[in-house]
Amino acid sequence: MYNTRQHVLELLGIVAVVTIIGTGVAGGARSLALRTRDAQRAGDVARIQQALALIAAETGSYPMAEALTCIAGDDAISRTLLDRGHLKASVADPTAPHVPMADPSPRHCYTYQSRDGSSYTLWYFTEADGATKTVDP
Repeated sequence: MYNTRQHVLELLGIVAVVTIIGTGVAGGARSLALRTRDAQRAGDVARIQQALALIAAETGSYPMAEALTCIAGDDAISRTLLDRGHLKASVADPTAPHVPMADPSPRHCYTYQSRDGSSYTLWYFTEADGATKTVDP
């Protein structure tokens, strides 16, 4: 005999299982995307550090930036590194590539500062752990 109630319950059970599996897949994809962007950030920062080291070797100092500077491709630090050929292409945070210069927050861009040219500090944000990383030469 055809039992509609049983079929509806089976269908609801199947929908619940598919929903649970879909949620797990979506969560895994989000986690992978976060880790991928964080890996890009770490690679970008390593390239910036390498370019800064080459500038210091050539000129005897790091580029000056008394104020916090957002490295986003159109700033003075990026132009210096690009013009000298130490960066092959501009770098910018993968989630906010066009940030107003008025907001050099490490959450939005790679933030650089060198008050005396003998050293520098570079900050960047990682999504996976929600932390701001600090990098020095």
